[in-house]
Amino acid sequence: YEKAIKTLQEGFELRISINGANGEELHGPIEEVFESANFPDNVVSLYVDSNRVLQGVHNYNTLNSFTVFLDFSKPAIFDFTLLPNQGTPNEANFEVQGYDATWVNGVFSEINNFIKQHYLFFE
Repeated sequence: YEKAIKTLQEGFELRISINGANGEELHGPIEEVFESANFPDNVVSLYVDSNRVLQGVHNYNTLNSFTVFLDFSKPAIFDFTLLPNQGTPNEANFEVQGYDATWVNGVFSEINNFIKQHYLFFE
């Protein structure tokens, strides 16, 4: 019983993935990743999926979930395929879905406000 409770608690813990410019990859709970001695100097991307652990380990999909992918990659300096009057390509996005409209709207609003305050590329 205690093992089942611990497994469920760990399944609801948010886990992130960080990729670095030199091929570094870190996966795990937020605190562990950001406090890791191996945290990359140059982060290329950050990925969070609130449903990943429960779906991957227990084959269980939650009714409400979100994903966030932040792309910090930079194009090559002399990339002549990009037109000067167009924005720099960026794969960053986030998605919130679920059955509880209040939860979905609240989480969407929190993520959207946070990103707009901290990252200019979402404007």
